[in-house]
Amino acid sequence: MNLDQTMPGIEGNSTDHPPRISVCAVEGQSLNGLGMMIQQYLEQNFADFDHKVEAGLRIRGRVCVEVEKGIATTVCFQGEEIQIENGAGKNLDLYLQSSYLLLANILSGKANPFVEVMKGNIKLRAIPRKPIQSLKVLSFLKIPPELLIEPLPSKGKAYLLWAAGSIVGLGGLSLLVYYLFQLFGGS
Repeated sequence: MNLDQTMPGIEGNSTDHPPRISVCAVEGQSLNGLGMMIQQYLEQNFADFDHKVEAGLRIRGRVCVEVEKGIATTVCFQGEEIQIENGAGKNLDLYLQSSYLLLANILSGKANPFVEVMKGNIKLRAIPRKPIQSLKVLSFLKIPPELLIEPLPSKGKAYLLWAAGSIVGLGGLSLLVYYLFQLFGGS
């Protein structure tokens, strides 16, 4: 029995497998900075996270991301291949307008794409042609929690912080009302 072939992690028997989705520029194009940033992000996620590969395999459609000064990149999800091209392509399913900084914050896990759309910081140029696929793309853009330098607070901790803030705020409001009553209403 050859131990090199049966023991995981021993040289010659790597448990890692290459990503099943290839990410490439449209033939003949040299990608702009935005396109290179998106390509690098996708490749890294596919190499490190199987659940990102599974999610990427289910997405079909053409998404354009535009940042300041009209710099745009179109990402075409085609199952086992993702093609990236400069500019706003044709027949888009989703067109996002944002800033470089916000996009970098989303890709680094400091911002949530769903929240930023709801706040109006990411603008949808038109109603998405494929709403379900659009939601999958936004979900896909979220960085895996494992990559965050600063871990996300647990929901219990977040609720506790919210409750403590509310109590302090109500206490401050009560003091303000008391002092106003003393100042204007109490004899």
